[in-house]
Amino acid sequence: MSDYTKLFIGSNLIINGLTFFLEENDIQYIIKDRFNSALMAGFGELSGGTEIHVETSKFEKALEILENYKITISSENQ
Repeated sequence: MSDYTKLFIGSNLIINGLTFFLEENDIQYIIKDRFNSALMAGFGELSGGTEIHVETSKFEKALEILENYKITISSENQ
C-alpha cells in the first residue's frame, strides 16, 4: 500500500476538476469528504472543505499540476 500526502483542501468543485488532471498523469489519489461522510452517518459537521491526498512518491508532480490548475482557474475568471 502506498503512502499518501495531503495535497489540497477546498471545494468539491475544484477537487473534481483537479482529479481529471491527476488521472491524466497517472497519479493515484484519495478524496476525504468529511462533511458528506458525517451527513451519511446521521450527524452534522461544519464543512471545512474536502481533502485530496496523493501518492507521496508523486507529490511534487501533483503539486505542479495543482499550481497550473489554479492559474488556469484564475485566468478563466478574469
